[in-house]
Amino acid sequence: MTEWALTRANVGRWNAALLTDLATIVEAQNGTYESEVGRMPKHFQDLGASWAGQAHDAAYDRIGEDHRQSLKIKDEVSDLVAILREAGSRLISERANILGKVADTEDTSKAVAKETLKVGDNWQITITYPAGVSEDDKAKILDRAQGQQGLINTAWYSLRDAAHQADQLIREAAQDIRDAGSNFGDGVDAPIKHPGTDRHDPTVKDGADDGKLVADGKATPEDLQRIADHLAQTTHLTPDQLAALANGGDVTIPASSMSYLQSFYGNSGRDGLLTLSDQLRANGSPESLALQRNLGDGLMLLSNDHAVTRDSAGTIQDRGGWNKLHPEIRELVGTRPGTLISGTDANTRDLPDDYRGRDGKSKYNQDMSRFATLVDSADKSYSPGAKFGVELSRQAAHQAFLSDYLGAGGRMEIIDRPTDDTIQHLLDAGTRSKEADQALITGHGSEELFGKNTPGQDYHPYDPNKMLTTLMKHRWDDGGETLGKMYRWIDDDSHSPDLAVTTRAGETASGLSSYLTRNSDLLMNLRGPHTESLGELNPHAVQALSSALSPYVADMTGALPPNLMHHGFTPPDPGNDHARHGAQQIFALMDTDKQAATQFNAKALVAAQELQSAWVNSALDDPDNRLTGAALAAGRLQGLVDQGLTLELKDRSQDIANSYAHGFADKGAAYDTIKTVLTTGIKYVPIVGDVAQIADPIRNVSSTVIDVGNPWAKNAIVGLSSPPAPPQPQIDTHTNFQPAQLAYQVGHTLETRDGTLAHDHRYSYLFDSGAHLKDYRTLIDSDHVTEEQIYSDMTNIVTSYRNHTFEAPYLLLDKEIRDGRNSIQ
Repeated sequence: MTEWALTRANVGRWNAALLTDLATIVEAQNGTYESEVGRMPKHFQDLGASWAGQAHDAAYDRIGEDHRQSLKIKDEVSDLVAILREAGSRLISERANILGKVADTEDTSKAVAKETLKVGDNWQITITYPAGVSEDDKAKILDRAQGQQGLINTAWYSLRDAAHQADQLIREAAQDIRDAGSNFGDGVDAPIKHPGTDRHDPTVKDGADDGKLVADGKATPEDLQRIADHLAQTTHLTPDQLAALANGGDVTIPASSMSYLQSFYGNSGRDGLLTLSDQLRANGSPESLALQRNLGDGLMLLSNDHAVTRDSAGTIQDRGGWNKLHPEIRELVGTRPGTLISGTDANTRDLPDDYRGRDGKSKYNQDMSRFATLVDSADKSYSPGAKFGVELSRQAAHQAFLSDYLGAGGRMEIIDRPTDDTIQHLLDAGTRSKEADQALITGHGSEELFGKNTPGQDYHPYDPNKMLTTLMKHRWDDGGETLGKMYRWIDDDSHSPDLAVTTRAGETASGLSSYLTRNSDLLMNLRGPHTESLGELNPHAVQALSSALSPYVADMTGALPPNLMHHGFTPPDPGNDHARHGAQQIFALMDTDKQAATQFNAKALVAAQELQSAWVNSALDDPDNRLTGAALAAGRLQGLVDQGLTLELKDRSQDIANSYAHGFADKGAAYDTIKTVLTTGIKYVPIVGDVAQIADPIRNVSSTVIDVGNPWAKNAIVGLSSPPAPPQPQIDTHTNFQPAQLAYQVGHTLETRDGTLAHDHRYSYLFDSGAHLKDYRTLIDSDHVTEEQIYSDMTNIVTSYRNHTFEAPYLLLDKEIRDGRNSIQ
């Protein structure tokens, strides 16, 4: 949290009791205040009959009204006293709770095997293992550390929420006191001053005055500076608040900010707002562009139903939302003309009412472009509300459809062809709402979200298939980079500690995978049989798909228990489809772009090795409870990688214009590139393995970059040829003799587990001077050992492990991996 930096050191120094002490002081001063203001009416009462008449009565009435207003201040201060006491009490409790969890974690008397657990300033646990600790104890220590980290994380979030709430309630109570004071001294409409400054919170009247100046086009440079100050003040959010909005959490803003924004945009109207935006953009000065950005920020914030105001008790009083936007803005972005054209997502036959006169077509296109520029100018961290986001993205898709339709020679009398900049700006703004992205990709949402009961518009059930196909088929100037923003966020959110966040990511990924499998033929040949694929047309869109879906590659095998690591994701194939045809199509589609394919396949192969290693460890640690499905999933992943490359190469070989610009020349080149990227490093989040670092609740670190120094990555490249120099297509050697590769991989897993791998001296040639297994390629390329010999000797080493107790499990592992790999065909 940026406001207070809730580090261990800072929290340790807190003295939350000062809040309750302050409450006592304020309460006493409030009593003095009540006594003093009570002297006003008492003075008149004490005059008796010495003053009478109309002047006396008028003065007495005025003093009486002032006294009543002054008592409102007293009441607001009393509310503040209660808030201070409650905040102090809760923060004392929350602080004691988290520090108690820390003390419990570091208590050496609770150690499993004389290990030391330390909690850092960022609340992250580090483990110091004792010398000679067994693997069994090491696992127990890690379990204890992870359990304690979970308790500390929960306590930290509770402390953070308490601090946030206390801060917000105290600020709001102070605002209520200022409001009451303003009414008492200066009248209801007087601006509320901030102590020690000349700054005041903009009022509803300020919003109306500023908006009318914008609508009339009469704002002077001084007026614009004042409007800029007002907008900067009312749209300001902290990084934590922006992150909360992006994740669909409620964020409290001052009631005065909500009132100002609604009044400002309500009075400026569509034309005034767009004209001012044009002027600011044309001016181009830093100050003008900052004001244009704030105009966009305000629209985003006002439209967001997670921007809320609260009373002093914390009860929500108001929300932003679609209906808070000016009706002309809602009509412009929410109207999609062209119902007479087959295949559109149109909801009206004609343009909005204001554009049906002479020159209406050109004015409509111009205003849509101006509006797209305005919303795109908003700070990228400001997200629209779900409904606004849905309408922005649907309008972008509709404009893309019209552009492609008119560009292909179609006729449409009511509209001119929109520009690509307009389409891209609308989509860029709309995709900033993850809630909107989820709704549009999955089709899940209320009918009202998708436009039902909107006056003047036809309603038809929303079809995500139609919209996504429109977006995928459009030739984007940026190669699909903006389109990719609609789902690229899934990668980071897939392993969020917040269940709601990770579930939304999984459900959205499910929607994507379902769409891709239903439309795989189209996406492999976008312009008809034997034509360009999605990766050739919009490579950045496929790269984003690779990022979004790669966390779920193991889930796609259908062999793992649900929600093992991720929540909300449903595999594209039914459980009885052992060939995983839908997953095959997804892998093939990723292979239409080299960069997407390399990352996707590399992560799949690493996942296969993680699962294989997890199976080996579970078979050794608890033979009766081996990790169900892990070996089968590992085999299927290897098969999916290989089959995906096969399908893509076959499809591209039949294309009229066969291009190697985006796809691989052959599978050998593909595997070479995978080996290269695994050598240099990729981002990889474990499926079932131990995360190298226990998650940091402050920085939300739950992923890592791995390379060949990681045993999973090293095993993933076993059998892959080194990239040739100079580069040239190469025969695929990946699947030449997989039994040798499996035996080596399992041997390496056992060596990683124990530190060394016991072996007969006859097999010493397989090991280096440090008694560690030589690199697989070194054995073949430098030592000229055949794969058959590696297979024979490594199998003997592995099956003799622990006096041959691993022999039967190894044979079962071999069978399940082969079954999984062979099922993919």
